[in-house]
Amino acid sequence: MDKLGSKLHAVFKSISGYSKFPIDAEHLRIDTKDGKTLLEFCYLASSESEFDVIGEFFEDTFTLSCDGWYGEFFMDQSPERSAKRILEMLKSIFEGKVRLRVKFAGRTPFQWVILFDEGIDWCVISQVGLLFYNYFGKRRTVVKVNKLIG
Repeated sequence: MDKLGSKLHAVFKSISGYSKFPIDAEHLRIDTKDGKTLLEFCYLASSESEFDVIGEFFEDTFTLSCDGWYGEFFMDQSPERSAKRILEMLKSIFEGKVRLRVKFAGRTPFQWVILFDEGIDWCVISQVGLLFYNYFGKRRTVVKVNKLIG
C-alpha cells in the first residue's frame, strides 16, 4: 500500500470502499509493470453473455479493457476526481449501462464496439478492430452485457 502514489491510493480506496460485487477489494491487486507500480482491477466473465473487464491504473494514465476493446485515459490532477471517474466507469459497466458488441468472422472476433445506454437509445462510444482477419469467414455479431449491480 505504501508503494501507491496519491492517485492510485485514492482509486484503491474508492473501489475497495464501494464493495458491491465485483467492484470490491477482492478484484484489486498491486503489481509492477516495466518498473512502475500499478493497481490492477480484474473481473473475468462468468458466462458467454458477459465480458472480461481489466483495468490497469498507473499514476498518470489508466487502461480499461473489455474483452478485445481497450481505451487509454489520463488521470485527473485531483486524486479524488480520478478515483470518482474510474468508479463511475466501472459502475456503468457493471450496472448494464455499457454493452460490448463483438463481430466475428468464422470463430475469430475482429471488431469490438462499446455502446452506452443514453436512456432512449444505445450510442456508440468507441470501437477497435483487427486489420487482418478471415475476411471471407461467416459473419455473426454477439452483444455482451455485465448486469451484476442492480
